[in-house]
Amino acid sequence: MRLIYTSDDQRLALKFSEFLKREGIDNQCEIQTNRDWGSPNYGDVKCYVWVVEEDQMDLAHRWVEEFNANPNGDLFEAKSSKSLEPPPVPSIEKPPLSTPFGKMPPRIENQKSPLNQGMGLATFYLVLICSVLFFFGLLTTPSEEVVITKLPAAPLYIPPFYKSLLYDYPQAFEILDKLVNIFGMEKLQKPDELPAEGKILLKKFSATPYWQGIYNQLVSHVAHPNAPWNFATPMFEKIRQGEIWRLVTPILIHANIFHLVFNMLWLIVLGKLIEDRIGIPRYLILILAIAIISNTAQYLMSGSNALGISGVIVGLLGFIWSRQRCAAWEGYRLTPGVFTFMLAFILGVAFIQLIAFFQEAFWHNSSFPAIANTSHLIGGIVGLLLGRLEFFRMKSISP
Repeated sequence: MRLIYTSDDQRLALKFSEFLKREGIDNQCEIQTNRDWGSPNYGDVKCYVWVVEEDQMDLAHRWVEEFNANPNGDLFEAKSSKSLEPPPVPSIEKPPLSTPFGKMPPRIENQKSPLNQGMGLATFYLVLICSVLFFFGLLTTPSEEVVITKLPAAPLYIPPFYKSLLYDYPQAFEILDKLVNIFGMEKLQKPDELPAEGKILLKKFSATPYWQGIYNQLVSHVAHPNAPWNFATPMFEKIRQGEIWRLVTPILIHANIFHLVFNMLWLIVLGKLIEDRIGIPRYLILILAIAIISNTAQYLMSGSNALGISGVIVGLLGFIWSRQRCAAWEGYRLTPGVFTFMLAFILGVAFIQLIAFFQEAFWHNSSFPAIANTSHLIGGIVGLLLGRLEFFRMKSISP
């Protein structure tokens, strides 16, 4: 069964469906109401006409062109006096969490969507995990009353369990952890007053190299053109020790409540569209692929401190954009305004990052927060490419 016609007008959709039936083309007219409270299109109605037999698609396509050109022509008027008033749109009180593979949507008189109206099961658990980790992190975050600017922030201020989920946690950070555990944060404000053991640990930290990203080297090179490039610094320290979950887990942790809510709303809207169409196994493969590549790119650019699922969000948008163009019949419904908004967001962040770069290079400080824009760009590109693969085509819906 293939999607042949989409409309916001129930009357037009029903008229076209009735016409196809008169022409001997077996089809179903499906009417969906957006019941997702998190969607900006809540309450909108969409109508879809599905042609059942594959060998009738060519003829149906020709009729679509005729109908779009003149939907009110005499050719398409019903030959009986029976009213084409659309039936009332059925309410959806509790949509199922999943749709079995191979199940065909019933005809309109027993209206049910072939695709879920609610949040998919995998998307629900992903939102739940991210939310639980964030709120648990709030309870375990170290106090920020003591401000230390000359040392990396990650080992000093993030929740302790985040350290096992970051892309990497180098040996140098573990030395700082030991220093804080023995002497406390307050002692680090005046390192000259540390006891001898503390000074030894601080000196050991300074002498232990760790990967801080290409970005920092670019800043140093612009500020000091004669500064050497150094790519011999230890990289992927924890991953090389077997902690391969770190390739993915940065997407599960977030910096603040705004960061979390923004990402979760996008995940709910995009995730349910994709999960319903390709099924949970391939949906998870898609997320893992985007996460691994975008997280790795961000690590290479800025080191191990990046966190959040926004790289995957942009990747899912790129995936949908590709599917809309290579398999429009699959019915991914996102307006051009959504893609324009996300592109403007990425370009805006890139502009802010450019200003921050020059501030750091020439004034040795930055007034802007760090944003992992590399993961956005690479995630989007990966999503675009994966969206072209037949592996991620819509799961079959057979009668």
